Amino acid sequence: MSYTNDTLQEISEMIGGKISNQDEDEVEDELEAMEREVSGVVPSMPNAPTGVTASELPDVPEETPEQRARRRREERAGRAQAKVQASEPIAA
Repeated sequence: MSYTNDTLQEISEMIGGKISNQDEDEVEDELEAMEREVSGVVPSMPNAPTGVTASELPDVPEETPEQRARRRREERAGRAQAKVQASEPIAA
């Protein structure tokens, strides 16, 4: 098995005690992944749920956040315009 220079550097640093616990965990995870790849063992995936009805699904917004912000701005502008018109005296 051939190693890249980065991998060899990480191994050297780990042996020398210059690697953090998080880095060590990442190296161990990477090593496990490489070992699985070499051995051909692939972790099994969970089965997808079946028989889910529409009522069991979460609500999905009908508009994007940008559309919602635009709609709210327009509603506020409309309310402000209505207030201005309501406060103006009626011409006789």
